[in-house]
Amino acid sequence: MKKSALLTLTSLVQGQNRLHFTLSAKDLAANKDLKILDKAEVELVALRSGDKLLLEGAIDFRVEINCAICAETFVKNYSAPVHAEYIKQNPRLGRSILLTSDEIDRSYFQSETIDLLPLFHDIILLAIPIAPTCREECKGICPNCGVNLNYETCRCEKAATKA
Repeated sequence: MKKSALLTLTSLVQGQNRLHFTLSAKDLAANKDLKILDKAEVELVALRSGDKLLLEGAIDFRVEINCAICAETFVKNYSAPVHAEYIKQNPRLGRSILLTSDEIDRSYFQSETIDLLPLFHDIILLAIPIAPTCREECKGICPNCGVNLNYETCRCEKAATKA
């Protein structure tokens, strides 16, 4: 199985490298609740200095999600920033190393190949709000009759007033 976001350190020159990845919806289908449409495009600048690698860029993607207020399914485009630091780790060092606050955000690797797919997947998940809304002024649904107030006027109030 060919990985779509593998980065080989030896393929990068010292200094600045421009990278582009196209990730299919299938590549990112680890989360059943998230429906990525089409593909995700990743544009990166990779700065290599010896065995250190700094990645800066963005992931552009489209998702189909449900509104947290009215439960309507909608499609939204996102552009999420990418910032990651990778450092080659000596395999003789154990995992019981105490990290400083500056080192917490770094990722360590041992082989010459880095799989960036988990990083991209996490960035995409974190880019989507916990409670996404179909529109800024979403009116939600009527708690009594269930009418989507974005499209219809609720008649519950009128019926309750006449009684």
